[in-house]
Amino acid sequence: MMRLVIKAISLSPIEVPRRATLVKVAWQSGMVTEIEVPRPHRRDLFRTPPAALERMRALAPVGRHDEEIADILNAEGMRTGRGLTWNTWAVRWARKKERISGVAPDRPRRELLPDRYPDERYSVAGAAKRFGVKLDVVHAWIKRGLVKGERNDFQAHRRVWWLEITEEAAARLERLAAPLRSKVVHATTGIERELDFAVPPLVGGPR
Repeated sequence: MMRLVIKAISLSPIEVPRRATLVKVAWQSGMVTEIEVPRPHRRDLFRTPPAALERMRALAPVGRHDEEIADILNAEGMRTGRGLTWNTWAVRWARKKERISGVAPDRPRRELLPDRYPDERYSVAGAAKRFGVKLDVVHAWIKRGLVKGERNDFQAHRRVWWLEITEEAAARLERLAAPLRSKVVHATTGIERELDFAVPPLVGGPR
């Protein structure tokens, strides 16, 4: 049906004074219609939606934390310029970019895990400190079943490892950790060689 009234359509880019596309419609009657359509820059494609910025300007001055602002924007169905849900860092980045001042101070970060649980079990960091090894070495011990542990919540921390290290296990881990502390690591093999010292191979399995 459109072919009966439209003869041709052409598109021409315009760069100055602003980015746009000139659409020319040639009608069968001989008339030509010109329409200038704005052509946003690539950096504008992911710009924070104006409605979300307005909510930030309203919420930040009354003492709302960035975390609370993110929850409110998500509850109201708003998304970031990339179509994602809001989080604390996205709100903070948008505020700084648009120079929206926040009144409420950042909430304190979570407290560090203690080296020992109240029942004397070790955290990964606590075990690493006790045996003088790196965190990834302790994780390797856990993965290979060289130390018993289970994951539990602790205050604001979720599913963290707590390790039960008996005297027998401590003696075994001490033997594995000793070469690492004495730096008996070949210079060309790096961390992979270091883990070989710390984690013996499975019996009958590949190294």
